[in-house]
Amino acid sequence: MMREMGQKGIKMNTITLNTILDALCKERKLDEARSLLDSARKRGYIVDEVSYSTLITGYFREEKVEKALEMWEEMKKIKIIPTVSTFNSLIGGLCHNGKTELAMEKFDELAESGLLPDDTTFNSIILGYCKEGRVEKAFEFYNESVRHSFKPDSYTCNILLNGLCKEGMTEKALNFFNSLIEEREVDTVTYNTMISGFCKDRKVKEAFDLLSEMEEKKLEPDRFTYNSIVTALMEDGKLSEAEELLEKVSVKFGSAKQSLQGQTHENAESKEELNNTEGIAYSDVINELCSRGRSKGVTVEVT
Repeated sequence: MMREMGQKGIKMNTITLNTILDALCKERKLDEARSLLDSARKRGYIVDEVSYSTLITGYFREEKVEKALEMWEEMKKIKIIPTVSTFNSLIGGLCHNGKTELAMEKFDELAESGLLPDDTTFNSIILGYCKEGRVEKAFEFYNESVRHSFKPDSYTCNILLNGLCKEGMTEKALNFFNSLIEEREVDTVTYNTMISGFCKDRKVKEAFDLLSEMEEKKLEPDRFTYNSIVTALMEDGKLSEAEELLEKVSVKFGSAKQSLQGQTHENAESKEELNNTEGIAYSDVINELCSRGRSKGVTVEVT
């Protein structure tokens, strides 16, 4: 590749190199990217921490953890000093691939190098523990980080809240949610996370209470909000309430028409127009309503 560039009169510098490496990695051409990096080094071109960080991220994206770690060790061996951004690529990749304990070792290495972790560093570790189902560990790290000047934002809090809900710790999640409301303004994502937690725990009334609270605070419920509640109502066999909520949503989001006509499930199946509803489980609800002979006259407008 470098020979071809030279023949075309394209001058290679570090910025050009890193741009090409990034493009190759995004196209999943990791072998070509690695070959280009090696060739650039042999020809005396300057490679930097961005060059290596790009390859590290590319390998992690393809779940090639060992390859990513090899790049990290090679970078240090040739005396390229990692920045916080480089550490974040490594730590985030390890956490994403279920190796949060190893990521913690790199976190300690970052601190020992004299660099200061940033929000991305902290959030990666917290998310890693939550993805592994180790929510208590995530809170331990969170509390320790706050004591060392980390200022969590809504994203951090939503990670923790979601972690509690996913593990079925609804009461702890609610306590944490209430503490957030007292301390800061919470957003739609935070409410959605708690609503989803209630719905998965079959606490539909509590979910509706939060929906009402959102509306009182002028927070806009979105498709995710309604999807959680509609799904929970279906699972509880409360099809009338599901139908009523769908009618409300059809007025709110109105487009991408889905028409249902006919008395039977068979008739409805032949006439439905099921479009992409971006997360709303309308087709499931509609099919269920049809199977019980309740589809006549139902028109749902969604996007």
